[in-house]
Amino acid sequence: MVVCKGRLGRWLSLRSLIVHPYYFPQMFDAVQEIKELTVTKSLRLLRDGFKSELASYVYADQRMTDLLQELVGEFVETNIPVVDEDNRMELSLMMMETLDVIAR
Repeated sequence: MVVCKGRLGRWLSLRSLIVHPYYFPQMFDAVQEIKELTVTKSLRLLRDGFKSELASYVYADQRMTDLLQELVGEFVETNIPVVDEDNRMELSLMMMETLDVIAR
């Protein structure tokens, strides 16, 4: 084992110099960056693996149907001048049928 004398007169082993962040802060920054990139890559793999399943889950949920019905109804009422309430409802349902939840 190689030993060197520190500035304060203490003996430090070469091993303690290598693992101590005070002496090599760039190395610890790089290690931390590699860990963060690994976590990010893992999260992306999980996202890609489950995105289709999530889209199916969301599309099948009754709450999503209710939300879409409400939003499409508001859109038709605000943007499309249909006077008759029955026709407005029919148009809203027809437009809602054209929507699909997909994972990109």
